[in-house]
Amino acid sequence: MQVITGRLSCGIFRPCFPWRSRRCHDSGCAATALEGLAHVSGEVQVDVTGPATQRSVVDALEAKYPMLRGTIRDHVTQQRRPFLRFFACEEDLSHESPDAPLPD
Repeated sequence: MQVITGRLSCGIFRPCFPWRSRRCHDSGCAATALEGLAHVSGEVQVDVTGPATQRSVVDALEAKYPMLRGTIRDHVTQQRRPFLRFFACEEDLSHESPDAPLPD
């Protein structure tokens, strides 16, 4: 079992639009929204069984914070929501397979 640590925004964020609010220009725009939904602040830690992939990390995140179900990916199709991006090691993995192993 691997332990993944990081802020909710480290792997997931949505682009901020200049006409919405000035606060959205901060790098933590989506992090603040996701942290608010999950009732956490700062880093979170999830246990991932098996290889670390986008799917396994989101599965673990949704298992630990059920209030996030449906915000990161669609309930039915399990595809990521539009305008959400996945990053690991400063690399955009949004268009990679959700079952591809994450970089070390």
